[in-house]
Order: sequence, then structure tokens, then C-alpha cells
Amino acid sequence: MISSSKERLLPHFGFPEYAHVPGLTAHPKKKGGHSEFVDDPEPEILNPMKPYSSDAFLYAVDLFNYGYYWESHVWWEGLWHACGRRGVMADFLKALIKLGAAGVKAKTKEEKGVIIHSQRAQELFDSLLKRDVSCYAGFDIADLFNYSSDIEINAGRYCRNSKPDESVFDRFLKPDRR
Repeated sequence: MISSSKERLLPHFGFPEYAHVPGLTAHPKKKGGHSEFVDDPEPEILNPMKPYSSDAFLYAVDLFNYGYYWESHVWWEGLWHACGRRGVMADFLKALIKLGAAGVKAKTKEEKGVIIHSQRAQELFDSLLKRDVSCYAGFDIADLFNYSSDIEINAGRYCRNSKPDESVFDRFLKPDRR
């Protein structure tokens, strides 16, 4: 679901020292970065029928909701690699990765980048709907499509109001426990 309030899904998982914003913070994997000595995640494949059984997936959602967009994409990308980067799951995860990229672009005040990434997320969510995938990993795909559209429509506002250490978007992701 898409919610106007956010809550931690995995409160026992700590957040990085900072949310990476290109041009403002040290690249996480470079010298002095918050993940300099941390390997990229290699999670197990997400079970879309049991999203709450995947700490990697839930942690990525937490990171996204709390404005750690670059970091969320790293975790979603790990899941994307785990599923072989093809098929329904890959398209779902790639769309979430694109939402994370839109958040990064909003923090760097690149409105065109926000629009491009949110449009690509819409295309991927639309491709799922056209394959009769209406619900996936606890999310209503039409809701995610509309969320992506909202980001595109409000890209200018999100860029103007963004702060490096805060969430950019005013609505949040929360998988249902179906």
C-alpha cells in the first residue's frame, strides 16, 4: 500500500551514517564512504507471496521511506540480481530501483532526472499490469503506478523542497501482509 505515514519495518536494522547524495556526500563505496568496507548485499530470491520473510526487501523499503534512496537501490539491485534480472520479479524490482533513482535525482535537484526515472518506473509497472500482475510482493501494482505518476507530476516541488538528510516524497511504501 501507499501510505501518508511511515513506520520502520525492520527497526533493528540500523541506517547508514548518511543518505548518499552525489556531489554532496562521499560516495558510499569510496574512501571515507559509509560502505567503504562493506560488500554489496547478496540476498536470497524474494518470495513475492511472503515479502515479510525477506529482510533485504523490507530493509530496502525502510531505506527508501526514510530518504536513503541510493542505499535502497543497492538492496533492491541485490534482489534483482538474485532473481536473474529477467521476468516479472525483475521488472517489479527494476521499477522500485527507478523510484530510488528518482529520489536521488530529487535530492540533487535534477527535475528532468526525477521525471525520466519516474516515467520508467511507470512503464515497468504498466508492463506488469498488462501481464495481469495486479498484486506483487504485498503491493497493488496500480497503486505503485499512480505513486510513480505522482512523483513525475510533482517533480519540481520535490526538487525544490528536498533536503539531503530527509525523505523527499510525502507518501510511503508499505507492503500488505496478505
